[in-house]
Amino acid sequence: MDSLANLIGNISTGGILGLVGSIGSGVLNYFQTKQAHGFKIEEMKLGASLEQVKTAGQLAVAREDNAGKAFTASQQADAAIKGASGWVANLRGSTRPLLTWTFCMGTFIIIAMSAFLPQWLVNAPPLVELGISMVVDMTGMMIAWWFGSRQLEKCQTRWGNKDASASVN
Repeated sequence: MDSLANLIGNISTGGILGLVGSIGSGVLNYFQTKQAHGFKIEEMKLGASLEQVKTAGQLAVAREDNAGKAFTASQQADAAIKGASGWVANLRGSTRPLLTWTFCMGTFIIIAMSAFLPQWLVNAPPLVELGISMVVDMTGMMIAWWFGSRQLEKCQTRWGNKDASASVN
């Protein structure tokens, strides 16, 4: 009987040790896999960051390349009309500034009339109100285009180059 109990004890002890060893090996394998996945995730994050920097650099290069092409095309267009008469060249060169000054003066007149003759604006028909708002809005857009577009482009260039660890003077 003693040997039967000893045999059952040995069998059960071996089974329990095998089960504990199997669980221990599974837990160890779980932590190793978790660590490997952590390294893989970190590698993917660094790869994405590198791609973002590459894209920002490519965007900055493309922006500068296109700006150079646009400048060259502008110079070629100016050279193509060199044979035109003086008044055509003057008219061509004064179109945008003349439109801007006209809209600025129109907006000034509208504001002055609204300040000194308030009844003029109150009794205005809807079409006149629409025209007034269009003149004021277009004046704002013209001024923003003339003075704001270059600054916005500089900011975009600075931000894009900061992402790419580059610099622009």
